[in-house]
Amino acid sequence: MKIANPELKVITFSGDGNGLGEGLAHALFAAKRNQDMTLILHDNSVNALTTGQFSPLSETGWKGPSTPEGSIEKPFNAVSLLIEAGATFVARAFSGELTHLISILIEAIKYEGFSFLEILQSAVPYHSWEEYREKVAFQKTIPKSKEEALITANKAHRYVIGIFYQAREAFYHEKLYGKFNPVKNSLSRTQRLEKLREILKEK
Repeated sequence: MKIANPELKVITFSGDGNGLGEGLAHALFAAKRNQDMTLILHDNSVNALTTGQFSPLSETGWKGPSTPEGSIEKPFNAVSLLIEAGATFVARAFSGELTHLISILIEAIKYEGFSFLEILQSAVPYHSWEEYREKVAFQKTIPKSKEEALITANKAHRYVIGIFYQAREAFYHEKLYGKFNPVKNSLSRTQRLEKLREILKEK
């Protein structure tokens, strides 16, 4: 949608099972290309709507319907993964800290470039609110470089919330089109037919 009409404000929502599981390639390539859009990832660390299978963000040892003995997999670090992929705004928030969440959500949506916001939230049948509240901590400063952001993201535990990375780079449609807008600047039907007639005459 953004490539078709660069003037659109594109916001997409996904769970951790979809966004970093079956939809992983879409998320990584949108970040790699710095598409001017916002991806909001609802992270409850479980495929909650499909009866509780473990997700790419489930912690090692987590016991659920698909892993009764505990998950043997190491979870992704969503923040460092998206920074490494090329996202130019990466943050994490918690649905139990509404004022903080709203402020970061506004920043993510206003941001020009690919912004990624991971929102920690509880799927109550599988994780309790207390499990989050006891561990949530605030990221106090925004790292100044990609290298510092990656070090910070990898050192921080998964309940640290805040902005981990923010940088200005040219985004995809800007590099692809410049100021051109395929919707506003496209040829009319009459003009397209005339162009076809010219091409056919030349042949």
